[in-house]
Amino acid sequence: MKKQVLFVATFLFATQLTTAQVLYSENFDNLTLGNVGTDFTGATPGQGGWHTYSRADNVPSDAGNNYFKIVSEPNKGKVLQTSALPSFGANYLLKSGIDNLWNNRNQGNNVLKVTYDFFTGPNLSISGPNYSFYILKTNSFHNLSGDYLGVLTYVPMNGSMNLGPNPFNLPHSQFPKLKPNTWYTLTFYIDYTNQKVYFSIPSLGFNVVHTSQNQIPVTLSVVLQHSTLTVMASDYKYDNIIVSAVSTVPTASVDNVLSSKFNIYPNPVTNMLTVTNSENITIKELTVYDVNGKTIKEQKGSFEKEHTLNVDNLSAGTYLLHIKTESGTAVKSFIKK
Repeated sequence: MKKQVLFVATFLFATQLTTAQVLYSENFDNLTLGNVGTDFTGATPGQGGWHTYSRADNVPSDAGNNYFKIVSEPNKGKVLQTSALPSFGANYLLKSGIDNLWNNRNQGNNVLKVTYDFFTGPNLSISGPNYSFYILKTNSFHNLSGDYLGVLTYVPMNGSMNLGPNPFNLPHSQFPKLKPNTWYTLTFYIDYTNQKVYFSIPSLGFNVVHTSQNQIPVTLSVVLQHSTLTVMASDYKYDNIIVSAVSTVPTASVDNVLSSKFNIYPNPVTNMLTVTNSENITIKELTVYDVNGKTIKEQKGSFEKEHTLNVDNLSAGTYLLHIKTESGTAVKSFIKK
């Protein structure tokens, strides 16, 4: 039987800059070991003001409070641990009210920063399970699709990641692989002034950026999702959730700078896509991916300044063109008519 598990939890963020304003922080050390909440319908908040909602669609008796716990972790103190349902359904953990915190920020701190520690857990032997971290635009456990400013998906089978919203989607190959059973600090920045969203893994020197909607979220949510034929007993852990209002964003990565040096046209395109750059940068390889990260077309060689790629046989839709050079890989999106 196909089984799907969703888990949600909300967060806020912080910064090390002197102009940073911490709006919210939670390291769970002041909470009591055991269940986070006593009401798994989501109506009544539990410890720390976290709402817990467990929805078991096929086996209602599977729903409960035991999927959300405060546990002890070596060298970290107390952390938040979430577990999967044994049947089709969803588990959510939610904290709201970020809009109120944000509206009381200091003048000039117009970048929302969300940072948290995440424990990857073991690699799994099936491809279905994945974990997603959502920054939602609504204060609801429901209708997550489209109701977010940013989302990070982690696949424990191979340590790969993907990032949204949809125009931001980059294939798994653009992200560093995370190691199993390892703690990582993950960070989102939302720049409302310039309508940009950034994602960063500081320990890996990884930063990406894309255009986002200029809308204040009322809640931040972490979603753990399993979609499998056999439920795997996987737990995920979180710590040091911090929400801040800051004045700056991360420095763009080399690949982001490189991308700005290339131009592609026409876009949308019918058959022939031209790739150009004004600095005579040599192109070593061109690879086209669909929005799901599947390789659609590859072309290797040594091309300078301008090159034409035949995309006539591609189906209509949005694609990502990876332009590999000696200095890195530029990524440009295009639409095939």
